[in-house]
Amino acid sequence: MKYLVRSLKYFVYLAILAGLLLGILMVTGFVETDINLLFKRGWISVLEIALLFIVFSAFSPKLRYAERKCHINGEWSEVKNQIKQFIEERDEYALESEVDGEEPKMTFRAKKTWAKVSRFWEDRLTITPCLGGFTVEGYNKDVIKFINGFEYKFQDRENE
Repeated sequence: MKYLVRSLKYFVYLAILAGLLLGILMVTGFVETDINLLFKRGWISVLEIALLFIVFSAFSPKLRYAERKCHINGEWSEVKNQIKQFIEERDEYALESEVDGEEPKMTFRAKKTWAKVSRFWEDRLTITPCLGGFTVEGYNKDVIKFINGFEYKFQDRENE
């Protein structure tokens, strides 16, 4: 379900962006206002562009969102505190929720408005414990940045 919602968001944002761009070009007089003159094949071209947006939107979440495992030794209670400390030091995310019990997990949301907008409000990092570490789910670039930074910092502490 999350995948479908992300795909729909990408489609809507692409359609709005294309509509705004064409609208500005039409209002300023750079292009014709008649669809049949604007595109070589008229409304058929509009449908082809919409189909292209649908295909792009269908694959975007697969490429932009990921779940990766971070291999860290230690108990979840210790690692959990280190994760919170690491996130606070970077000052990019804020703790949204923390669930303890049988299925513990922590979720963090981006602090900056631009980060939220650029990720279509899919700016959540979800961290859950697993055997040998924890998994991080979220925007691919942020997941990789978080795991690499956390493992680097954690390994430095182990070697001291």
